[in-house]
This record gives sequence, C-alpha cells and structure tokens, in this order.
Amino acid sequence: KMSELPTSTDVGTDSALDIRIIDTEDVKATLFKHTVYIIEHTTHNNITITRRYNDFKWLHNVLSIQFLCMFIPPLPPTNKTGDVLHKFDPNFVSQRRYDLQRFLNRISSHKLLSASESFEVFMSQISRNRFDEQQKTIRDKLLARNETEIAGFISTVCYPHLQFNQQHAYENLSDHIPSLTEQETDEEHAMYMEHIPRVREVYIRCEERLNKINAFARNIFQIQTHLVDEMGTFNECLYALHDIETKERPSCIHMAGDDDKDDN
Repeated sequence: KMSELPTSTDVGTDSALDIRIIDTEDVKATLFKHTVYIIEHTTHNNITITRRYNDFKWLHNVLSIQFLCMFIPPLPPTNKTGDVLHKFDPNFVSQRRYDLQRFLNRISSHKLLSASESFEVFMSQISRNRFDEQQKTIRDKLLARNETEIAGFISTVCYPHLQFNQQHAYENLSDHIPSLTEQETDEEHAMYMEHIPRVREVYIRCEERLNKINAFARNIFQIQTHLVDEMGTFNECLYALHDIETKERPSCIHMAGDDDKDDN
C-alpha cells in the first residue's frame, strides 16, 4: 500500500519544494524486499527516479567525505525497533519519506552541495546498474585524495574569500575576527539564525544515539551480570560434585589402608 506524506499540521511542509518524493513502492528482491522512493525533480526536466534508503546513506556519506569543513544535513534515523517488518509500517515509511524529501531539498538549496558530482548523479541517473557503478567510482575518487588536494579544495572551493597563507596565518586570522564580531550584517545574522536550528538538530540526533548506546551498554552489563551469576551457580554445582566424589574416596582409601595394616 502506498503511503501518504504527513500533512502540514503534522510536521510542516514547504510549498515551494524543488524536489518531491511523490510515492513509495515495496520491491521484492531475491531474498528480501525493500522500499524505494519515487523522486521527482523540477529542475531536471521533471524526470522521475527511484532510490532506496541505502542510496540516501551513500549520498550523505560521500558529501561528508568531500565537504569535510561543512555541515551536511542529517538523514532520518534507521529502524530503531530492530523489527524487520516495522520498516514497512505505513506510518514509519510516511515519516521517513517526508524526512528524506526534506534532506534532499536542504542539499538542493545549498550552493556547493547541490553542485557536487554526487548529488548530480543521485538526482539524474536513471539506470540502476550505471548508478551503482558511479557510486563506487565517486567514493573511491574522494577517498583517494591526499591532504594537499583536500586542503586545496577547502581553500579554493569552500572558502575562496579567505586568504590561506601559512606564513601570515595568524595575521589573517586576527584581521578576520574583528570584522566578524563588530561588523556583523543583517545577512550574516540571518545566516546564523538559519544554521542554529540545524546545529541543534545535529545535537539532538547525537543525544538520541548516545542514549541508545547507553541503553545497549546497560543491557550488556545486565547480561554480563547474569552470566556471572550463572557461572557462579555452575561452579557451585561443580564444587558439590567434587565434594560428593571426595566423600566417597576416603572410604576407598581407608579400605586400602586397612588392607595394608592386615598385610603388616
């Protein structure tokens, strides 16, 4: 069954979205089935593509590798229940569909992220086999960069307005700090106000993951405590068995001692 997006009263919507996930579909593979998201992009001649959640994870991963110095919008969390069937629940799919659509539009609205090769391939490649090949090629190319290439990319592409001169780094830094603190414009203030909720969202996601890790650690501790108790019980049984065997042995030893006395 096709799921519907949450309404504006549920989670809020943007009436001017460039990218829309217009539907979802469950696809049966050889062993398992998965959900694909049908995406429509108005700036790519209204082409329609299908992507699964793992494709979104790839996009987030390669953007994080390429733009080390930038904030990458977070993905919606994975299935937290551990129940395989839960990820096909209509409510879960609907919420994830909305979150993934928001993720894509946040990237599309960013000047550098939207111009990246990975995003262009994600939004335009229709062939599944070709897309899989390009995924590997792009990731391998990014991972093969050396430190000089990464630094050059950051200085020339990410922050071209800053002068990265190692010899005068301290002077340049001291020149920029007053201008950022004393001459902050309305545009910069608006930018800060836009990014603060995003930073807060990252911290919320981190807190959720840390709470989950903490819960796992507590469960592991309880399991280990239970194992220690069980091992203690098992050892007691072994000691009891040893005591039984020990109690039987003296009679044999005693009988052997009596026989020795008789021989004497």
